Amino acid sequence: MTQTQEKKQRKPLRGLLVASLAVNLAVAGVVGGAVLSHKRFDGDGPKASERFGTPYVQALSREDRRKVGRAIRNSYREEGIGVIGNKALYAQTLEMLRAPTFDPQALSAVLAEIDTAAEGRRTLARDQLVARIESMSPQERAIYADRLDEVLQRGPQKRPGKPKKP
Repeated sequence: MTQTQEKKQRKPLRGLLVASLAVNLAVAGVVGGAVLSHKRFDGDGPKASERFGTPYVQALSREDRRKVGRAIRNSYREEGIGVIGNKALYAQTLEMLRAPTFDPQALSAVLAEIDTAAEGRRTLARDQLVARIESMSPQERAIYADRLDEVLQRGPQKRPGKPKKP
């Protein structure tokens, strides 16, 4: 075989190698972006229904959000509450679902305990938010009210400071 024939045979392989590398980089970019943006694949994070007052929190200044968040975490520690909730209750639910016989009353009781624990976390969060708002001056509360109005106008899923999409 001549050198030109060998080069002609390598061109399709080189193209395949480049395409494979591009796909691998794209997959690595997606996975890396998800990890860097703190997206979770395991579902352990609090669900939207467990987060308290998203628009009210979004309307806080960055400094106030940090203060409220610290106060909430400190309250959780003082009360001995886990942020994710009681994993033992979730494990108990899994056992019930996998059992050969299903007891709907027992499952309902465990789900009620989970709801009670979540409500306790929401109550602590609400109390900390109210305490932070109470500590604001009338001018700060007016500014907060304006920001809250903006958040409510554009919807709770938009982040403050991000432009609206047309």
